Amino acid sequence: MTGQPRELADRIDAILPFLPLLDRPEAIGEWQGGQKDEHGVIHMPWFEFSQEMLAFLRALGMNGWVAPFDWVQWQEEAARYADPARLAQADVETLGKLFTTYVRGNRFVEGRLQHGLEREIADPSNASVHDVPIAEHDHGDL
Repeated sequence: MTGQPRELADRIDAILPFLPLLDRPEAIGEWQGGQKDEHGVIHMPWFEFSQEMLAFLRALGMNGWVAPFDWVQWQEEAARYADPARLAQADVETLGKLFTTYVRGNRFVEGRLQHGLEREIADPSNASVHDVPIAEHDHGDL
């Protein structure tokens, strides 16, 4: 990443420690609820993120990886990155859009973020997140 602004290098450094999390989908969290309570009421299930995943989400937000843009209109494009070859070619801007789409989408569809990370980014049949250019970051001559 020679020649990239230090700001970008700092943003990348902030999330690099979490890349192994994306290779361990079971560490993202787990589904809760959905059972009947003592009154026979079934409560809506929810996805509960692990502490490590919550730290990753904070790092994404605090380092500009979740940014304002029309992510709703971009969802069709985001779906194209489920293709391993396309994901492997994603640039930093596209990765930010993917993270934004998954994080924001999770506010409307429970489990969207988990699904995006497990099945579209970290799926073993898909490109490993370690093959994505962001993971090739080094400090070079920054």
